[in-house]
Amino acid sequence: MIDGGVVMSYKFIIFIVSSIILMAGCQIEEAGTTEDELYERILELEQVVEQQSNMIEELRKPENDRRINTDIDSIVDEFSKDELIKTIERQKKSIEVLRQQLEFPSTFYPSTSMLDIIEQQQWLGELNNADWDTIRISRFDGDHEQVTIDDPILIKAADLFYLEVFDSASYPSGYQTDIVGYTYEFAKGNEIYKVRVVDRGVLKAGEPARYFRVDVNAHLIGNAFMPKPHYIQHNGLIAKMAASGAMKRGNQYAMYNAFRIQSAAYIPKEKLLTNKPSDLGEKIESLTFYYYGQELHMDAYQDYVHLHGAGEEEWYSLPYEVLSFTLNAG
Repeated sequence: MIDGGVVMSYKFIIFIVSSIILMAGCQIEEAGTTEDELYERILELEQVVEQQSNMIEELRKPENDRRINTDIDSIVDEFSKDELIKTIERQKKSIEVLRQQLEFPSTFYPSTSMLDIIEQQQWLGELNNADWDTIRISRFDGDHEQVTIDDPILIKAADLFYLEVFDSASYPSGYQTDIVGYTYEFAKGNEIYKVRVVDRGVLKAGEPARYFRVDVNAHLIGNAFMPKPHYIQHNGLIAKMAASGAMKRGNQYAMYNAFRIQSAAYIPKEKLLTNKPSDLGEKIESLTFYYYGQELHMDAYQDYVHLHGAGEEEWYSLPYEVLSFTLNAG
């Protein structure tokens, strides 16, 4: 015979198993959940964990009738005791995560939408669109070699900051990067906004600070105008032009784009002339390359190219059509 207490335990276990199956798919709340909703979710999960733990203990009681245990095993055939234990652990982790959401709401969600971020700090959405008066560049706070650019063409070309949320946590082992880090200060009237390029295509900005994905060429603004690190060496005008951070085409436009700059600076070495040509004709095109604070120039004629700057000068035999094709491609 089975006494009433065991039958009640049997029914209780069936009820709990059914509840667990229904709750097994619960997930962590998404960004935007209110504190009251989080507290309610924590309480709900804690109740489920308590019920699950009680059920495990009930299943382990040796005095339960073997037939009842057999029936229970058939009920939980697809939701075994091991799975129940794993579910309890998952629910406990969910509770801990929810508590972290309450304690650290601003840092828990690194993927907060850009709309939310820009709503709080509108200037982040204007880095590309604002008509800045100046952009100040430095490598670190108090940098005595900081540079300020005020050329409207060069400022307009600095549209490299369409932001995508990356993360809100610091780099665990510091910045491991192959570029020089730069701080940019965008100024308009009395307003100044500071951002820092910490890695190739990674910008640190805002308050609290977040990391954003940006154009991979964002560091080239610094390469164009700040002094060259001692460990960087380029020999010859072509090499320096190809490594420049910026290029300006007359008074038309400028660009900070490594691929386009390297393409424009490509001139076969065998085209080098030993002397200046006697019949140049009119100058058709002028390019200025900005190489770590130096201005290097490329003047194009119908059949020749003149490179000069940084105390160097070279002449090349090159049809203008070749340079024009490169500049106008894409």
